[in-house]
Amino acid sequence: ANGHITAMSYDVLGRPLTISEGETSTSLTVMQKYTYASDSNGAYHRNDTLTSWDANQWGYEIVYTDGLNQEWRKMTNSPEDSSVSVIQDTVYDGAGRVAQQSRTYRSGDTPVFATCTFDAQSRPLTKTSPSLDPNVAPITITYEYSYASGRTQITERQYSGSNSTPSQVSSRELQFYPNTEPDA
Repeated sequence: ANGHITAMSYDVLGRPLTISEGETSTSLTVMQKYTYASDSNGAYHRNDTLTSWDANQWGYEIVYTDGLNQEWRKMTNSPEDSSVSVIQDTVYDGAGRVAQQSRTYRSGDTPVFATCTFDAQSRPLTKTSPSLDPNVAPITITYEYSYASGRTQITERQYSGSNSTPSQVSSRELQFYPNTEPDA
């Protein structure tokens, strides 16, 4: 309607390779480029995006996936220094739930992970979050579930470091309502 053109190219598997934009078919500028490959870390896809018209600068995001197509590593370029990667790693348990996730970290640094454990019904049992300050103990939240009078009661306890006394305790009830439209 406004004369603006967006063009896309695809590989033989139907995955996007480039997205170009412009006012005429002869003045198209590539705005995004996609790459699908693997290296020593495994299979990944890379998305490069044009971030500056004047300097022809590109930002990138690289996403590594495992055999179940779960994202286990995401890398982007640092806003301060495009030669440095900012990384976030994810570890899954045998049921495909996120068991550990790192805080974002710069390439070359050691990742610090938040962790989560689950019960047999996939409900969280513990969540541990590390502090940004290495001299401060992590925070752990535990969850207990009980069932009475048709309602599930959840008790949350928050602990700081190795302290055995919770700093916060909260309880809540869950009530489930039947689906009034079973065909929906």
